[in-house]
Amino acid sequence: MIESVYFELREQGALNSIKRQKVRRSNFTKRKNSPRIPFIIYIYWNLKSNQLNLQKI
Repeated sequence: MIESVYFELREQGALNSIKRQKVRRSNFTKRKNSPRIPFIIYIYWNLKSNQLNLQKI
């Protein structure tokens, strides 16, 4: 009886950790993909402003 309850709890814990890992992974991919577009815009903006600054000189 106690062993089966313990086993169920352990299974539940394993499931919870798997869920947590999935959530963490999805958050990581979201974080990894989302800054890309602003970053490209940022680089583009820097290049543009550098060109303007060079033209001023």
